[in-house]
Amino acid sequence: MNQFSVFVIPISDISYATELEDPIDLTGITITDSLTDQLIYSTETDSDYDKYAVSYGIEKLGFYYYAPELEESGSIDIVLDDYSGNPIFSKTYDFTLVEFDPENVGSFTLGYSQAEIEELMDLSSYTQPALIQNITIFVIIDISMGGLLNFFLKKKKL
Repeated sequence: MNQFSVFVIPISDISYATELEDPIDLTGITITDSLTDQLIYSTETDSDYDKYAVSYGIEKLGFYYYAPELEESGSIDIVLDDYSGNPIFSKTYDFTLVEFDPENVGSFTLGYSQAEIEELMDLSSYTQPALIQNITIFVIIDISMGGLLNFFLKKKKL
């Protein structure tokens, strides 16, 4: 049995629960076998989520996550729903169960390489625009301040 973790981090303003027990929060995840459409996991059927709002994690931590346990390898469809129950993410993954000895955690072999993790996270699409914006703002302020400082120093000498 392997634990499959999905972290959800908002990149824009979204609706989310501001109280732990928000009855109208429809945030959730559904994992199905992509070949048979058999339900593997859903927060709708998980009794642990009966009273609690999944998206409340955004209020407390800035993100929320799911960590269902998968019992066998296969191709899985993952659908994430937002606060209103609308799908916000849908993707098919090929999942390979990784065997390890629970008595010897050092024998655990990672299921993803660093390159695969970076590809899945696609960080450059989020960080590159912010980095370019911040560098542009810095350059504009730096040039402006340098120009003003130069102007005042020359004016003071005259």
